[in-house]
Amino acid sequence: MLEEIPDGEILVDLGAGYGRGVFLSQALGKNNCIGIEFVADRVLHSKSMLKKPEDLIHADLGEISLPLAYAYYLYFPKGKVFNKVLRDLVNYSNEHEIYLYVCESHGDVLNYLNSFPHFCVPVGEIPTSLPRHSEFIIKYQISNKITPMNTTHFADWYFSNDPTSYSVKIRYQNKVDGFLYDWYIPLRDLNLILYNGSFALQNYKSNRIVEINRDEPILDILSGVFDEKVRVL
Repeated sequence: MLEEIPDGEILVDLGAGYGRGVFLSQALGKNNCIGIEFVADRVLHSKSMLKKPEDLIHADLGEISLPLAYAYYLYFPKGKVFNKVLRDLVNYSNEHEIYLYVCESHGDVLNYLNSFPHFCVPVGEIPTSLPRHSEFIIKYQISNKITPMNTTHFADWYFSNDPTSYSVKIRYQNKVDGFLYDWYIPLRDLNLILYNGSFALQNYKSNRIVEINRDEPILDILSGVFDEKVRVL
């Protein structure tokens, strides 16, 4: 990966651990890698041995704005932080050429990314040296070609908008009373997942899975934060 980074560009190691990529980059004299790690002890341990200790950053990927770079590397499972990182990169691709190197973590990350062909395009691969879920690290180009607010292609739209500013309107049938309800849910409470081969939304609060492409369609995307259920008359 370090060999592929053009002169003057940077690779950001997301979840860098003890900063192996940073150490290797500095040892090779490339100085083209910075790392971001959440565990403070790891960062403190490695900073004392790095030629440029500022290249290893202690930060929470779920909270910070990622530094703008040419390429990023990640090796961790899907989830809220993963989706936040991907959203950042999609938005950055409006102003900069962006690449993402992904090492499979739990056996489902690559399938997930391959479900977004509009903005996550495989452009290369690097063989891994140890047995893993996938024998290749996949290089993706991130390209923001997403349509405006759109319920039909919601999975694409989800990654180009701030989830704290929107809510979705979902219709579902209550299995207890049999009535239909319109359910307004803040996007900040939802995580996009693959479930039974289709996109779905997992509610952080209740852990309930909303099957948006099956029996519980998204009727609308609303600007603002709403949290209520309204019976359909």
